[in-house]
Amino acid sequence: MWIQRVAEEIQIFLQQHIIRNYLRPEFLGVASPLARQTPNDSSEISESILWAVPKKRRSLEKRMTRRFGSKHWGTSKLVPMNHRIRVDNKTGEFFVLGQLAPRTFRAVMDETQSIQKKVKDLFGKEPKNAEVGVRYVGENKRFGTGTKIVEMETERPKFFSRSLVEKTAYKKGSTTFRPTGLG
Repeated sequence: MWIQRVAEEIQIFLQQHIIRNYLRPEFLGVASPLARQTPNDSSEISESILWAVPKKRRSLEKRMTRRFGSKHWGTSKLVPMNHRIRVDNKTGEFFVLGQLAPRTFRAVMDETQSIQKKVKDLFGKEPKNAEVGVRYVGENKRFGTGTKIVEMETERPKFFSRSLVEKTAYKKGSTTFRPTGLG
């Protein structure tokens, strides 16, 4: 409504000031496109309504993809479920498979830091150019020549293996196991 009123005011202003003073009467029809137009309310309303309306409805798949994202494209907005979480039977806390439980990890870190502190005290500001062996209370392990020994005042914790260089304490067998009783 207000747009139509503003357009009429502009048309009246143009006719009174610009067209009458500066243009000849024979060019009035060519010079004023607003004067030639007759206002048609129904056409303006129908055009403005159709501008903001979608032509086709989105499919359910597209709507759900926009709402939740797609795991295939890496745009998923849902938090994926972690099936690798387990409970430590000793401490009762949760941990991810392949990682230590938080309290166990903290105990290992504390022991490692105490060993590192002893090594730092042993070497001081000298270069660390010799191998280091760790000996706990109650151990009689012998080290090679040129090895500096760090003696701890506590017993070896159960989670610390005897030889920190080796990965496993067992050797793989070469025998092949075959199922029995298959008939």
